[in-house]
Amino acid sequence: LLIALAVNAALPDYRPEAQRGESDMNVEVDNNTKKLCVIGDPVLHSKSPLLHNTMLRELGLDYVYLCQPVKAGEAARWLEFLRPDGRLITNTQQTNPMPVITGAAEYPQNLVDKMTTAGAQVDAMDALALAEEAGSSKAVNLVLMGRLSRYFDLPEEVWQNAITNSVPEKFLELNRKAFHLGRNS
Repeated sequence: LLIALAVNAALPDYRPEAQRGESDMNVEVDNNTKKLCVIGDPVLHSKSPLLHNTMLRELGLDYVYLCQPVKAGEAARWLEFLRPDGRLITNTQQTNPMPVITGAAEYPQNLVDKMTTAGAQVDAMDALALAEEAGSSKAVNLVLMGRLSRYFDLPEEVWQNAITNSVPEKFLELNRKAFHLGRNS
């Protein structure tokens, strides 16, 4: 799972219409709007665009967060869409696609090194381990958002307020902890 910071392309949101909530698709975009993108497989089920677009709007940032399905091991092929000053924030968790599971293919090795060698600025972390430390493997997206927040000139308090205004009360403490771990690891 990757978050590409500063994507240099008009990438569509491929989630089925039934999964698109009004609030996550109700973002104003112009030529100056910067794009963030979750890249991976599976991502079509992801609620990250809803959460991230809500938080970006809450923070007053001119960004839009998109969802782009890319098969496991193929993320490096998408580097051409990353702006020269862009950055990849990635979870190092390996998710084997079916061809790897069945033995028909091998999982690509050293992907982070290959992307770095290709010129990408890569910030790789074990977001799953941090999410589990926070209390749930489902909090990977907030761990990655915490890491993403390091690249914006906003204090952590502003991000925490946005989390408070975006996350249901029963999940608030878990999400705050996951964000904090991602930001400070």
